[in-house]
Amino acid sequence: ALGAGLPWRAKAKEPRCSLHVGPVSNSFTSRLPVTSLRALRGSVCLREQRLSEEPRRLHGKLVLISGRKRATFAWGSPNFTGAALLRAVRVETGAQGGRANVECALIATLAGAEVDRARVSDALDLASTFQDFQGALPDPTPNAPERTKHFEICEVLYSPSSRLLQVEGRCFDSEVTKVVVFGCFADANVELVTLSIDGTGRISGGAVMSDLEEVDPETGRQRLRTLSVLVVGYASSGREVDRLGLRLNVAFADALEVRGNLLLGTEVLSADAMLIPNFVLPAQRVAALDAMIEGWRVAHQAGASAVTRHHASLDVFFRNVRRGLNLRRQQLSARRGPIFALRAWASSLQRALEVEEASDDEAARRAFQTSRVAEHIQYVLTQIPTWHSEPATAWRAIDLAKLGEALSNVRIVDERASLVFDEGAEELRRATVLRIQELT
Repeated sequence: ALGAGLPWRAKAKEPRCSLHVGPVSNSFTSRLPVTSLRALRGSVCLREQRLSEEPRRLHGKLVLISGRKRATFAWGSPNFTGAALLRAVRVETGAQGGRANVECALIATLAGAEVDRARVSDALDLASTFQDFQGALPDPTPNAPERTKHFEICEVLYSPSSRLLQVEGRCFDSEVTKVVVFGCFADANVELVTLSIDGTGRISGGAVMSDLEEVDPETGRQRLRTLSVLVVGYASSGREVDRLGLRLNVAFADALEVRGNLLLGTEVLSADAMLIPNFVLPAQRVAALDAMIEGWRVAHQAGASAVTRHHASLDVFFRNVRRGLNLRRQQLSARRGPIFALRAWASSLQRALEVEEASDDEAARRAFQTSRVAEHIQYVLTQIPTWHSEPATAWRAIDLAKLGEALSNVRIVDERASLVFDEGAEELRRATVLRIQELT
């Protein structure tokens, strides 16, 4: 059922198959071939993502075709999305360069005797991330009748840091000679970007915006004037051919700092929360953001400057840092440091250090966090040779240079006195940076 229409015929009538998927619920019905899964229930094992282990919806994908003679892996980023299929590759550099979506995959074929599926599962940490699905499959959702598409817009992306609004899509109708992107503001639709189209093919372009943001009257902070846009396609005669309503997308790095349409800035990202992403419940994070926004409102109404401080008090900050690092240490030790887990570990530590560097926290917080992170890094670097028979593979997988740079950049200085707040923290940091430099 799943192989209908393939250019080859499978030798096995019903090959055994395991699907590792996101949470199985009605909201994910459209992503599951429910009818085919029911027909092949005896030969298809469904494993769903364990949200308690990995709360984010996973984007990664891996295909393993395993036979007696050979096994073939295919893994990487290709997927069936507008961003993947409707964008073209750009090679130029400059202000507009580097915004195309590039999909990459790796394919490797090995002798069947060389591949142990249990080892593959262990190396990718699949056993803890996915669990056997025991429930009933959701009802299949009937496909809605397709409308004739004159053009498709896969993304209208705004970057608050550069104020660039980028439009990507594809035109299917040669009658459409231009598309206009309107911002759906409260009082009227305002033209933002106009792109000319020469025949069918790619739609791409953008412009720096000066009127997509405004000052929020309640907090005095910047906010987006709208999160909705209208894209209208016109013929050469000026006649409207088609229109699409879309949600304005915000660049990922900036989207971490958006609440509703309010642009919060990097100060809302707390270092200890970055260290323990699986410990703090989403509701608690939202409550912390809302409390900070409320503080801005109160200060703005009083005509004073809001003092932006870390969400946690000093003692809670210390406890959270220790708790977060201990949790990561336990998880890595229990699994003997899988390569993917080490990469995620290094990335999260780097992000937490960068957030701390960008914050206005006092020296006591900086010194404590930096010394504990340095100590933690040294422990992991010491353990890697015991976890891996070829530790050089692990060293290559971790971008140690960036982690060392992030560790070096955190200021452990009482700027008023121009003194190092904690000599022990500085010694730990220097020793860890030197160790990283040796390994790189």
